[in-house]
Amino acid sequence: MESMYVKKPLYPILSIIASMVIFCVGLLISKEITILYFLGALTILYTAFGFGKILIKVVPIFFIIGGIIGFGSYLSNGDYMAWIQTLGRVMLLAYSSVITISFPPINLTRNLVQLKCPRLLTLGMLITVKFVPIIIDESRQIREAMKTRGVNVKWYNLSCLYRAFIVPFMIRLISISDIMAVSVETRGFDLNDKSTNVYRKINFTLRDGIFIGTLFLIMIGAIIVWRR
Repeated sequence: MESMYVKKPLYPILSIIASMVIFCVGLLISKEITILYFLGALTILYTAFGFGKILIKVVPIFFIIGGIIGFGSYLSNGDYMAWIQTLGRVMLLAYSSVITISFPPINLTRNLVQLKCPRLLTLGMLITVKFVPIIIDESRQIREAMKTRGVNVKWYNLSCLYRAFIVPFMIRLISISDIMAVSVETRGFDLNDKSTNVYRKINFTLRDGIFIGTLFLIMIGAIIVWRR
């Protein structure tokens, strides 16, 4: 995921809200060819704000998936618009997620702390962000241990998969969660809302305002074209 980060990410809360709005507007116009114009305008906007690298990595995968699923819809309905609609909806998932994967998750936690969100929310999110890489690493180690012991389990063999992977994986998660709970307590964290300092503050900039303003104009234009 770190390869998806950009040098100048958007304001985290703004990124999440914009992502949801893009998805909702895209679904609204997805039954018309307007969705392609909408995605084209988003491509220009994203590229202008430094998200072109993420588009190159994400869009081709979703384009292939959407093309295959859309072709199936075309064969079943005999209507090329069904192909376009399906492709547009799949591509919409990619475009709505681009700005949310462009910044480190810790930035969102910092943003929430600055906005005086409840400690239960910010602390839980911080632990979750730190816990995800640990889960990935543990699953990789368990798979490597299975290989070194000559255990070759097929994914459809649920009985063997349960004993060889799921059971040790759950045991490791419980052990790690206990260690993390003790670690949090020994560092003086609690759920009481106290005044906190953010080492690296996340500020709303003019660049963020220009992005959201341009995005708003694009969505208004797409809705107008769709209504016609």
